Amino acid sequence: GFGEIPLCWLMGYEFTECGAGEYTIRNSFMRVDPDRQYVPMPYKGKATDVFGFFTTDRMEYSDREGIREQNKRRYLNRYNLWKQWYDDDGELLPHNERELRPIVYHVNRDYPDDLKGVAHEVADQWNEVFNDAVDALGYEREADERTFILCPNNPVEEGDPEVCGGVGNSPRLGDIRYSFMAYIPKFMDYGLLGLGPSNNDPETGEIISGMGYVYHWNDIAAYQTVEMIELLNGTRDPSTFIDGVDLSEWANQVTDAGRSAPRTHDLAENEHFVQNFANRFDGDLIQVTDADVEMQMEEGFDAFMERHLEQIHRNSHLSGERTSTSGKLRTLKDTYIEDLLINDQVLMATGHQPGTPVSDDNLQAASILRGGFGKHAMEMARLREEFAEQRNMYLPEMADDALLGIARELAGEDHEDVYNTVREAIYTAVMAHEVGHAIGLMHNFSGSEDVVNYFDEYWEIRDRHDGDVLPRLQQPITQEEIDEKIYHHAYSSVMDYAGRYTVDGHGIGKYDRAAILYGYAGKVEVFKDTGSLDPIILRDWYERRGEVLNFFIDGPQAVHYTTLYNEMGELLYSDDNRMLVDVDDLNVDFQGNRDWSTATVDGVQYSRVPYIYCSHANLNLGDSCLTRDVGADSYERMKNMLDDLNTWYITRSFPRGRIGVSPNSYINANYGRIYNRLKRWHDLYGLYAELLPQFYTAEQVEEFFTNPVTGWGGKTWAVKNAFNHLVQTIMMPNVGSYQRESQIDGTELFTTGGGGLAGTQLDITQGRYYSTSWHDGNRECGYMWWECLRHVGFYLDKIMAIEALSDTQTNFVARSTPEDIREWEVGYANTFGDQVLKLNEALMGQQYASVGPYLESGQLQFPDYTGPLDEPQADLVDPFATFTIQLYWQVLGQARFPAGYDQSFSENSRIWIRGLSNAPEIDDEFLVSFRDPWTGYVYETTNRGGLTSAGQSMIERANYLLARTDMCDDEGRTETTADDCVDGEPSTAAKNELRNYLELIKAIAYITPRFEHGNPYSP
Repeated sequence: GFGEIPLCWLMGYEFTECGAGEYTIRNSFMRVDPDRQYVPMPYKGKATDVFGFFTTDRMEYSDREGIREQNKRRYLNRYNLWKQWYDDDGELLPHNERELRPIVYHVNRDYPDDLKGVAHEVADQWNEVFNDAVDALGYEREADERTFILCPNNPVEEGDPEVCGGVGNSPRLGDIRYSFMAYIPKFMDYGLLGLGPSNNDPETGEIISGMGYVYHWNDIAAYQTVEMIELLNGTRDPSTFIDGVDLSEWANQVTDAGRSAPRTHDLAENEHFVQNFANRFDGDLIQVTDADVEMQMEEGFDAFMERHLEQIHRNSHLSGERTSTSGKLRTLKDTYIEDLLINDQVLMATGHQPGTPVSDDNLQAASILRGGFGKHAMEMARLREEFAEQRNMYLPEMADDALLGIARELAGEDHEDVYNTVREAIYTAVMAHEVGHAIGLMHNFSGSEDVVNYFDEYWEIRDRHDGDVLPRLQQPITQEEIDEKIYHHAYSSVMDYAGRYTVDGHGIGKYDRAAILYGYAGKVEVFKDTGSLDPIILRDWYERRGEVLNFFIDGPQAVHYTTLYNEMGELLYSDDNRMLVDVDDLNVDFQGNRDWSTATVDGVQYSRVPYIYCSHANLNLGDSCLTRDVGADSYERMKNMLDDLNTWYITRSFPRGRIGVSPNSYINANYGRIYNRLKRWHDLYGLYAELLPQFYTAEQVEEFFTNPVTGWGGKTWAVKNAFNHLVQTIMMPNVGSYQRESQIDGTELFTTGGGGLAGTQLDITQGRYYSTSWHDGNRECGYMWWECLRHVGFYLDKIMAIEALSDTQTNFVARSTPEDIREWEVGYANTFGDQVLKLNEALMGQQYASVGPYLESGQLQFPDYTGPLDEPQADLVDPFATFTIQLYWQVLGQARFPAGYDQSFSENSRIWIRGLSNAPEIDDEFLVSFRDPWTGYVYETTNRGGLTSAGQSMIERANYLLARTDMCDDEGRTETTADDCVDGEPSTAAKNELRNYLELIKAIAYITPRFEHGNPYSP
């Protein structure tokens, strides 16, 4: 069962009941028939990289060698499709002489009648696939003979298939003799949508029985989607959906995308940040030779690149000698800086309840100096996903975005019709997915990017509306394509976690069929004709999971998915151009291993259809192999992701009474799937932004990174807007009424402190609630205040964005060389170094002119943070980058950014105290200083020879604030306001502004020498 205490903790629901309980355990045993025949299919290494099957592993013992890895037996998990495999002489029978053993699934006793249609649909889909498998083997089926049979009634009724047993036969869940499509009505807090385990012979991997479970949480998910649809339709009061928030404008913007404020930025002709890194390298270029090109054509790009790693490693700013980021952070542990960083909101994000003692575990999870809640959230998410992966569990959090996508499409329909449509779509997708697990298939998280094997309708729609098919960066999706629901056809496998439920609308995809043909029939698909497409591209498409890249003499070249279609046309997807061949017909590569890219039949060489498979081992490491994503390339996936993030804020941050939702679960759910994903998106891009300038001229590098067809233009757009989203998060204003006010430092800013008068209103379509709030107009919570969580504050998102933006750790897989690429540190500061420094200066000096959000025609706008950031804006809005946000930015920035082997951020931020032993010796002409009027300490920084730094910006602001406090005239007023002075003396407000800012300066002066020297001191 799944009632053990650890499950309650793993799922991250801190209010789940995890106490003692009474359990009834029933065991089921099945006698092994000594005459049962089955030939197991051995796992053959790379075969599982082609199609993902679960395996049964069995260690073998030798009385001389003991137990060794090389003696391990590993078999694919499969049902046994044949009653006999051998004749009386022990010879394998031809398949046309065998008797079929159909796969039989029963519904359970609780299975509702109104979901019987779902069971029939799923059974018919898998039956069609298994029929293809036995037909391919030469078995001669009767016209109506099924390979996959559903028993739709429990108990069995008259007229049910004979293999279901006699009338009245009523299989019980847990009986190992039977396979089930089962509905589980019992409530559970951890919210399963589906589960797909199987019982396997431990010696052969034969599946004895399998279970596709679906749970009542699918009904809840369907209803939540209906609520969204009613809200968008206008049939639900927009002022009552969330207590105290009017969602009218939000609903209008969701249903009319033209009304929403854009949060993404186009790719410029002369992209500023690309030009910067294209011109960065000034050493001798590595020359690409004819031999290098030939090597790539014969052995692939990876073999070529590994040969150059050592030289690249020596030249790179990303040198592999990892710095101790965690060691730097630990130098601040148990200091007053740690106290400043930890507050109630941060502690609550780790599960701590305010008012109770703070435990060591709370500190460990909350403090970035001990790991931080970003790392804590990633670990919790990893544990949850591994726990779910090992048990084939499908959790609601894996489909949140999917629920939202369908809401847009069904707006305007009748309530009951919408509910039934959504419910049936959800149950069909989940049941098909779980039965897929039960018959042996692992997850395939590349199903949404396996564009070669999308459904035919996808390409037919694109050809019909687009003519020449181009990347979406050049050819945005049209309203006609949206109306024809093109993304319904944009996947190859039901074993993915879809980014939208309607993406599973077709059920089983081409990958799923191909996997069954391989695992159960030993067949693979090849193209009869590849048109004008070079077959090497198809080989590389498979080898590099759709990311084809080659280094040629005249420049690097990628292959966009549209190239495959434009070179092959209908040949790419037409069934008539695909044929099945035996696995044994596949050729061998240059090392003598099976090639998996070409097959030779009757002397003719064919290219294998390149299916893309990616398992949980590579999950979410880059911009592909992602869960809950939609789109065929990096541009499409990022655009759809950002659209959802900007639109569906209300579903992430407002629990509306849902059990188990808290700041803790919010962090656990969102850091990995949003912020860490945006960080990982940049990893490979940042690596190549460093490597390519070592091979090619600046002009060639710039062309590659901006060309969407033969280069990485789409990736550049995605990384550009990922960076923008992270910075926008840090600079996001609060929801509220704003008025223009003059600040004590002389700047003008729209702020929420305008005395309560009506002003410019920022609602949730533009701003975000900064602080977490507990109140519910419908309930009185009193002592149980935590039950009335209204919304989770965006303050936590700001910290998560800083964590992701500053993180330089990478995890490049499939590399094992003396200069291990996994040791390289890659962060956004490597690609956007100038921008990070300008943000640093503006954020720390609170000078937002060219980086802050601003109002334009009443709409909140953000600058393009990947540009030069040299254009000041009017009507600036307070970005709510408060003291702790500035402190998190500095602590993580100074600890992590230098790990990318550029010390600029630390140099830019540096402040020291005059007279201390670690103060540097700087000529007076380059010094900028401030004397603390309360302590007498003199804080210094350098003006960097005329270039403004963050340190200088802070010192100059402090001097300005000090001057403001001394500017009381005879009437007790300053030049800027009427209330800064009281009786000729500076007011408490003016003093506090300076005192608070001095706390920040003091903290920077405390941090810097510890990170540089590990030499603690206290000013």
